[in-house]
Amino acid sequence: MLEHGPVTGKEARVYPDDGHCAFKYFAEWAPESFRWLRERLG
Repeated sequence: MLEHGPVTGKEARVYPDDGHCAFKYFAEWAPESFRWLRERLG
């Protein structure tokens, strides 16, 4: 999605030492991700 999606409005974060969903960093990325989704999806 990052490579083939729309040119604007995308953001990626990569966390060291974790896999696809970065569950060790959930408390860090989840609130920001949910805010991003609310802003774009209503």
